[in-house]
Amino acid sequence: MVRLDRTAAAEAQALETGLVVFDAGVRADLSDHLEFADILEEVAEANPGESLRRQEASARQLHLLLHDIQAGDLAISPLRTSGRLAVGVFRGDTGVDRDGRPGRMVQWLRKDVPRNQLMHDLLYSLGAKQKVCEIARNDAARRIEAVLGGNADPGPEGAGGLLPDDPDELESLLRQRVMSRMGVVFSGHALADLIGEILKVRGYQVRVSPPGPDGGVDIYAGKGDLGGDSRLIVQVKSGDQTAGHETLQRLEGAMRAAKAQQGLLVSWGGFTRQVAARSEQLWYEVRMWSAADVMDEFVDCYDRLPLHIRDTMPLRKAWLT
Repeated sequence: MVRLDRTAAAEAQALETGLVVFDAGVRADLSDHLEFADILEEVAEANPGESLRRQEASARQLHLLLHDIQAGDLAISPLRTSGRLAVGVFRGDTGVDRDGRPGRMVQWLRKDVPRNQLMHDLLYSLGAKQKVCEIARNDAARRIEAVLGGNADPGPEGAGGLLPDDPDELESLLRQRVMSRMGVVFSGHALADLIGEILKVRGYQVRVSPPGPDGGVDIYAGKGDLGGDSRLIVQVKSGDQTAGHETLQRLEGAMRAAKAQQGLLVSWGGFTRQVAARSEQLWYEVRMWSAADVMDEFVDCYDRLPLHIRDTMPLRKAWLT
């Protein structure tokens, strides 16, 4: 992924000329600076007031763009002006723009890919803070190639091979497949939306916080006509990172501030031992849902969830004996 400059003029120039740049302060052709140390030296000279850590971070992205990326690798850029995605392939040649910033040439194949053609996990990856980075998880390249061909995002490949004959093994395999798919479809803020819909089925009035900093509260929920009874504060963490003590402390602080009787900590990546050890102690105050718990809740109330959720994650019932 290469994030283009913020201005509409710079974005239009990149799409027209095919030259994508990373502004690390350097104004020179670095095509002969093949080693990272050489690029770091140029970046440090151009940014003497920055810390070594920031200089190294900029130099890594610049080196990735100019030399690590291979000709023929896929390029994808989120477009600010249209809200769509530009997709192409990197060429082997480099260059400098009219301001002298070094960059890499891209042959654009499409400049109008709707964001909703990609599943949430890829869109979440495209929100990375780095301006130049590799999007490698969950079969990203294969899926973007499928979208380029006019197909829907197929999602990551599931487990292949024959299904086991033993019902217990088959059930375990199917659960893993469903859980893996849910981790893709409901990544990022989509997981908070899903939890909100599950709580609605459970009889709660729900307000899901918008994407961005939430102060430790992703969902406010309660029962009664105005949602003021049985108050519930929910913190949701998607992705592989485990929820630790600090996350639990933020939830407990948010519960006190809202005078909520209960809290729900949802962590798709699970919990640290320290937090898991407190689950029984906090049973009447804080419930903890792992990925398996979320899947159980999802399956249990699936038929009562909104159509747009079921369309995103279609399931069919099966009976085993």
